[in-house]
Amino acid sequence: MTSRPHGVAVHLFLWLAIVFLVGCLAPPAIMVYWALDRHLPLTALSARFAGWDGGRPNTALVEWTGVRHRSCPGTAYRWLVGDGRVWPLPAELVPYAGSTETFEGGASRWVVAVTLPADATESGPTAYRVNFEWECNPLHRWWPVTFTAEDVPFPSSSPPPAGPPPPPSPPREAPP
Repeated sequence: MTSRPHGVAVHLFLWLAIVFLVGCLAPPAIMVYWALDRHLPLTALSARFAGWDGGRPNTALVEWTGVRHRSCPGTAYRWLVGDGRVWPLPAELVPYAGSTETFEGGASRWVVAVTLPADATESGPTAYRVNFEWECNPLHRWWPVTFTAEDVPFPSSSPPPAGPPPPPSPPREAPP
C-alpha cells in the first residue's frame, strides 16, 4: 500500500512537468504563428485621383478604398514619380479603425491629401506611388506585412492656383 505523501509528490511532479513543457513549447509556437501571419489587413486596395484641394495650393486628394479584415497600425511610404525623377514625400500613418473611414458593404474608404513639390507640378505628368507596411503582431516590427499599391496618375495639367487670400477680419472693439 502506498502512502499518501508519495501520491502527492507524483501529482506535483506531473503538474510541474506539464507547466515546464507548456512553458518551453508556447514561445516557439507563438513565434511560428506570428511568422506565418502574413495576411494583409486590407485587400482589394485601390486608389484614385479625387481632385485638387481648392484651399491648399499644389495639393491633390487621393481616395483609397479597400476591404478591411483586421485593424493593424501601418505606415505608408510615399513618392511622386514622373519625368524620370522621384520626389520622396513624408511617411504617413495609415488610418485603422478610426473616425476617418466610412464602411459601405465591408469597404473602407479614406482620403489622403498629397502636397506636391513645386518642381513636380512643373515637370509634367506625375504619379503617386505608395508602399504600405503594417505591424499586426510584435514580429512585424522587424518583418512587416507589405503591399505596394498601383501608381495613381495625376492629371498632366497643373493644379489650380491658390485663390485670393481671405479678407482681413474687422478689428474687434473693446467692450465698454
